[in-house]
Amino acid sequence: IRHFEAALQVFACKTSPHDWAMTKTNLGNAYSNRLTVGRNDCIEAAILHYEEALQVYTREAAPHDWAGVQMNLATIFLDRM
Repeated sequence: IRHFEAALQVFACKTSPHDWAMTKTNLGNAYSNRLTVGRNDCIEAAILHYEEALQVYTREAAPHDWAGVQMNLATIFLDRM
């Protein structure tokens, strides 16, 4: 998580949108895999990062990436129950 956050110091949404969205997705994945430590906070962090990635990964512009993030969101919402 710390390393993905460090990468976001370089990858900005406006200047490196694909790298930024990929890093946000990876952060979401990292938080979704940390569900045993601060479970509720990790779930909410994962959702936030996935939703931010969808600012770049739209269905029209990047359908495969968009679908992958949608699947990640579906999984984390199931964990939220």
